[in-house]
Amino acid sequence: MKAPPPKTIYGLANGPPLTSPRVKLHDGRHLAYKELGVPKEEAQHKIIVCHGYENCKDMDLPISQEVLEELKVYLLLYDRAGYYESDPNPSRSVKTEAFDIQELADRLELGSKFYVIGCSIGTYPIWAWFCFCRLLGASLVVPIVNFWWPSFPSALSQHSFEKLPKSYKRTYTIAYYTPWLINWWMTQKWFPVLEREGMSLISDLTISTRMLELPGLKNALRQGEHESIHRDLVCTYGKWEFDPMELTNPFPDNKGSVHMWQGSQDRVVPIELNRFIAQKLPWIQYHELPNYGHLLIHEPPNFELILRALLVVDPNCAVFAEYNNMIRVIGATILLGIIGWIYQRLKKAPPPRICGSANGPPLSSPRVKLNDGRHLAYRELGVPKEKAQYKIILCHGLDSCKDMDLPISQELMEELKLYLLVYDRAGYCESDPNPSRSVKTEAFDIQELADKLEIGTKFYVIGCSMGTYPGFFFCRLLGASLVVPIVNFWWPSLPSALSHHSFEKFPKSYKRTYKIAYYSPWLFCWWMTQKWFKVLGSEGMFLDSDLTILNRILKRPEQKKVLQQGEHESLHRDILCAFGKWEFDPMELTNPFADDKGSVVHMWQGSQDRIVPIELNRFIAQKLPWIQYHELPNYGHLLVHEPQNFEAILRALLIQ
Repeated sequence: MKAPPPKTIYGLANGPPLTSPRVKLHDGRHLAYKELGVPKEEAQHKIIVCHGYENCKDMDLPISQEVLEELKVYLLLYDRAGYYESDPNPSRSVKTEAFDIQELADRLELGSKFYVIGCSIGTYPIWAWFCFCRLLGASLVVPIVNFWWPSFPSALSQHSFEKLPKSYKRTYTIAYYTPWLINWWMTQKWFPVLEREGMSLISDLTISTRMLELPGLKNALRQGEHESIHRDLVCTYGKWEFDPMELTNPFPDNKGSVHMWQGSQDRVVPIELNRFIAQKLPWIQYHELPNYGHLLIHEPPNFELILRALLVVDPNCAVFAEYNNMIRVIGATILLGIIGWIYQRLKKAPPPRICGSANGPPLSSPRVKLNDGRHLAYRELGVPKEKAQYKIILCHGLDSCKDMDLPISQELMEELKLYLLVYDRAGYCESDPNPSRSVKTEAFDIQELADKLEIGTKFYVIGCSMGTYPGFFFCRLLGASLVVPIVNFWWPSLPSALSHHSFEKFPKSYKRTYKIAYYSPWLFCWWMTQKWFKVLGSEGMFLDSDLTILNRILKRPEQKKVLQQGEHESLHRDILCAFGKWEFDPMELTNPFADDKGSVVHMWQGSQDRIVPIELNRFIAQKLPWIQYHELPNYGHLLVHEPQNFEAILRALLIQ
């Protein structure tokens, strides 16, 4: 059997010359390191970074000195055992790698506690570090998983494993079952080993090409592949001494945080396994970045985002962007208060033109009278409710009504024995406005509408876009579908870094509008009608397929009546309800069907939706595992108006 080649150790007679500072460990080995940012004596935050596979301390980190100085961060990067200028460790294991970090910190006098960031295969030492008590916080960036960890459901692990190319499956199997064969396997020429074709996005390939030009990376494996990448594979995919999913929260007092970062298009790490880990360990804050692959840390905005998320839990971090944003918001609110006081004198919301009144539009639809005297207009589709097997109330979205474009045939509704009730929400089309409209009053409107029309004690609900927020507050459901549901960026359970990242992707006109709705709702009517700044422009917010649907909707005669009672009573109050201050946090809700195995809540999301941040709804679905999440590839925000999609939504809701 082929033995590993002799080591080429840096600093020895037959080895390459040393170019970096090193520390000597208690076992005689040396670790090479590199320091970035502010001097450690002046640093407010000290972070150790563990590089990944086939990498080193000179890894490509897209972070400027200015940002590090702003955050008062000292970054310590080091060559893990056997890489570049750090001595090999013939006894390397998950725990020895963790001990190396500890001893490195002690030798360089970083203090009793510090932060750690692990990248890809460089995350396995971090799992062992959770057994210690010296962390202020940790970030696991695209962390590699071991398919043989005991807590993984075997079906899930096998499903993920089978998606890998054969060359990967063979390598990981050998690393686990016959690690003594790994050197032979990695150097033989009969079978391909870890082929990279198809495993990287184009963006990842661009980053890889850039990284290979770095001088340090050319020397990363200079001491031999066996001492670096081979031992890395055996440590990661071999037999572990503990199960990471049995670890307890290292920060039970909430004085630190653990973050996991995953690219939605990562082809190296099975995304479903890291999602499972994050659900199994709720103390991990999971961040999924859409359209990024395995090398997401090397994209300029991402590494800064990772740093800021890691440091935000420190109460002394006065430079964190959220704090700055808060100061700016307070200042802006004071300024807007002055402006608002002036404009309250000049511009108030116009009185509504109530349907059926002397100065209002005529009525053309049936309505029910609610207990508070208001009326709701409605429209019935499908089979008569007395003959229906399924009764569904549908809540339309923003700038829509009961006459919304629903691509469903009478034949299909008869086949499903379906009664469909679509109504105008308060202030839209022919339903009376509600000056006290809120998330809860919208839900009570649905309940009272069902009672007045004698639909029964329980029924189904479908909400579309902005029409989903009433569905969060209900207990009379047989089932519910949230179709492209709007998310409030200020819900407490959303991780601030994830929410901030999603919010910043919006055009300025959207960000301003949502902030005013949340911080100064009394100014909203003025904002939506002023002419100085752009408000909710549609340019770039819709796919071509969405624009085709939108043009079709706008040509419908019924669309002209949607806002006939006034924009303030319809659009404005809708945005205020959705993006204002809520009375509860949806992610603290419990399963409404815990005792009814036949009932389900579904969430439908288009993968190309530009109105609703997909990563936020993914997070919600992970946080509330009783929601069945459906992501439709290549669809945008108006997916419900495609015939095949609406039928799929109906069948999933009704046919359990």
